[in-house]
Amino acid sequence: MLTQMLRSALLATALIGASAATAPAFAQVTGVPTGIEQTWTDHSWTAPDGTVFHYVEQGEGTPVILIHGFTSSAIGNWFRPGVAQKIATTNRVIALDMRGHGDTGPSPEDSDGTMIQDVVDFMDHLRIDKAHIAGYSMGGATTAGLMREAPERFITAGPLGIGIRKADEEPAATPARAPKGAPNPSQDVDLTQIDFPVIAINGSDDRPIPKTERMWRELKNFQMVVIPGRHHMNAVSHPGFGEALHKFIVSHNPK
Repeated sequence: MLTQMLRSALLATALIGASAATAPAFAQVTGVPTGIEQTWTDHSWTAPDGTVFHYVEQGEGTPVILIHGFTSSAIGNWFRPGVAQKIATTNRVIALDMRGHGDTGPSPEDSDGTMIQDVVDFMDHLRIDKAHIAGYSMGGATTAGLMREAPERFITAGPLGIGIRKADEEPAATPARAPKGAPNPSQDVDLTQIDFPVIAINGSDDRPIPKTERMWRELKNFQMVVIPGRHHMNAVSHPGFGEALHKFIVSHNPK
């Protein structure tokens, strides 16, 4: 099985190609980054616990919810490298600044809100029953948690730059600086119960095989893409990252 996984990973690497800019994948960004044309619209939403969230939208069609990584933002993780704009050519892209990040305001001191529940409440607010949902790193852990807690909300899932905890693996420690409500980075999900397509995209220097071992074994419909020569912090900036995610989403848009 491992040999098969390695062959598939190498094939995916070859298909992506090796040339790209080497800028960091994300950084804490508020407002419009210098040198980037604003093609999105800004919006706000107040969660049930009173947290005022900032989110951005671009495009029309089947909705895609994008969830950024730790210390990043909707714009920094998805619009700065051009991933969101690429997907927005065919779909409605919605990216939320998670609590404690970007332009989202501070949560009330007595808040018991979680990032996983925030996405469910946010989709309810927008009256979106199902969407393509993808997240990177912390956003990937949020996506994985949603796969466990609210699988009925998915068209497809993209737990990107993250793995699913093995049965005998202890939960990883949540980063000390992570805001209250952030998901554990090693979510446990019963993958045998997942019946929608799932994609994983990881840099070749970000342990892609170990991150996806359970997904290979247990998911009914799984695709893996390896970005050559990239690590956790710069995989998203490779053009192949957005191309692979966009191709996956388009191939599973409802007819």
